[in-house]
Amino acid sequence: MGVPQFATDVRTAENTMVETVVSNTVSTNDYPAGGVIDTNTDALPATVNPTTTIQELVVVASNKHVATITTTGGDTFDVPLLGAGAFDSWEIESVEFSDPTGSGGRLVVTWAGDN
Repeated sequence: MGVPQFATDVRTAENTMVETVVSNTVSTNDYPAGGVIDTNTDALPATVNPTTTIQELVVVASNKHVATITTTGGDTFDVPLLGAGAFDSWEIESVEFSDPTGSGGRLVVTWAGDN
């Protein structure tokens, strides 16, 4: 008998146990391209415009910075960065980081993507 939260007995109407087998596949993201920005505000604006599509964008450290994101579909929008966060809902063509308020501070961003 299996562990209760992971296994349930399957029985026929006559209460005869039926053996069952369940299998599953787990997919992981293994992107061939990526990079990092680790800078202070003096080096901004900084643009990431790779030849690949950015699939995952992870903000490790930010202090009132703004990411201007352009998707592969041509949409452009601003995302305020007020700390750490991760974005994987968009296929990103390019992203520009800026410090419009002059707040200063360190900006650390990593990205990963594919063709």
